[in-house]
Amino acid sequence: KMSKSKGNTVDPVKTIDEIGCDAFRFGLTSLVTYGGQDIKLAKDKLEQGRLFANKLWNASRFVMMNLCDPDGNIQVDEQLPEVKTGLDAWILHQYSQTCQRAQSQLREYRFGEWVGDLYDFTWNQFCDWYVEGAKAQLKDPALRQNTQRVLRTVLDGLLRLWHPVMPYLTEAI
Repeated sequence: KMSKSKGNTVDPVKTIDEIGCDAFRFGLTSLVTYGGQDIKLAKDKLEQGRLFANKLWNASRFVMMNLCDPDGNIQVDEQLPEVKTGLDAWILHQYSQTCQRAQSQLREYRFGEWVGDLYDFTWNQFCDWYVEGAKAQLKDPALRQNTQRVLRTVLDGLLRLWHPVMPYLTEAI
């Protein structure tokens, strides 16, 4: 139990000032459990939201750097990506599976699971694996344009999926 007199509460205004509104919202949403279980609201759980927001921001900057010319105009056409490499096939399949699970979890009001799945896909699969692998593919002229399409498609979809939880960050990106 939290108690003001014991000093073990989290001041939301102070915490939002420290980590940001979207990070705070992410932290709270990730703690939502199905069935009304009690949760332990700790500052380190909320700090995870700040770290994640930073990761999403940096991955988006990388993608935008590789999609735009120096003036900020997008160079990639609106065509859907093709599957040209195993890495492309893998990320597009994982993205499709994540979207399907997200729809199901939202219909069932399983917000904690929804955020957990999105977090896992965004951090571990998109940022850690695909973005890193895309760096090599972007250097290959034969793969560059399709890799840009995959990056654009997945990032756009992720920002739409994250928007209810992190509206300020997704709008800024």
